Amino acid sequence: MTYRGDVYFVSVLVLVFHDYTGWHAISLIKRYTYLLIELSHSFSLSTISRSEVKDGEKRGE
Repeated sequence: MTYRGDVYFVSVLVLVFHDYTGWHAISLIKRYTYLLIELSHSFSLSTISRSEVKDGEKRGE
């Protein structure tokens, strides 16, 4: 396919996807991105607390 054909194909896919799912898909994407952000925050907090515990153990020795 040519470049114009690719753009047309992708736009048709997007339109069909939006017609079938609509706002439900957008809300799902928002929900999953929110969950990923929360998971990354909790992971960074846990790694920070672990490093603080290691520092405290070194000071205790």
